[in-house]
Amino acid sequence: MKIVIDTNVVISAALGSNTCKHAILRAFNEEHEIVEPKIISLELERFVEKIKEKGNFPKEKIDDIDNFFKVFIALVKICEPKEIMSISLDKPDNFFLSLAAEKSALFISGDKLALKSGKSAGIFAMSPKEWENF
Repeated sequence: MKIVIDTNVVISAALGSNTCKHAILRAFNEEHEIVEPKIISLELERFVEKIKEKGNFPKEKIDDIDNFFKVFIALVKICEPKEIMSISLDKPDNFFLSLAAEKSALFISGDKLALKSGKSAGIFAMSPKEWENF
């Protein structure tokens, strides 16, 4: 099965969410093909820059988060959807949802709007918790 994992799941996993970590690990352990739009790299880089600016985390924690993101990106297949459909009001979500629709992939997100938009468009979509129990 192909799987598209939303940025919020990757960030939550890096910050310590066991549910999100297990969702990602399950996808890899069961040897599903994880496909991601190019925008995920930019979103993860922006998150690292944001936490550096805020100064809420020690440098070691920021490095751990950044390394987690780099390993994730190295292990997934980056590809762009041929067409960015207008599925969600949150424009970046449309890259993930369009890719999931094009690849007939499961879309995993912790974002309620993204999940609702995806399901309304006929995309197979689940929260990390739903995926954990699937």
